[in-house]
Amino acid sequence: PDLRNWLPVMIEPVPKNYEDMKETYLGIASDRGLACAVPIHAAVSYDSTKTTCPFCRFNTADDAPPSCKGQPDWMKFQIGTLDCEHSKRFFNKDFDLCILQDPLPCNSLEKLLSDHFVPAEHIAMLQ
Repeated sequence: PDLRNWLPVMIEPVPKNYEDMKETYLGIASDRGLACAVPIHAAVSYDSTKTTCPFCRFNTADDAPPSCKGQPDWMKFQIGTLDCEHSKRFFNKDFDLCILQDPLPCNSLEKLLSDHFVPAEHIAMLQ
């Protein structure tokens, strides 16, 4: 497909996933003719007054404890939440060992888009 008229907006709060996402879209841009993309390193929050939110995510660092490294990829790379209390209940004894609590940039979807000069009314698909 002709991707020159597409403007993907990618929002990813997890630092490693964000970097991987940018690399993926750079590849698509060079291989498939994607004109540009808007990567946003942030979490989407319902509260438009917040600019940072505590974000709980799995420790994926090279020096993470062995018990954390042994978890399935879907858990390590796809589970993150702004509700750290839920994460604490889910991971129980491994919470303090494997879960990082990062203050990340966050805001409402509309504010994140407007900060990057993307009018919300031009969004055709949100996935």
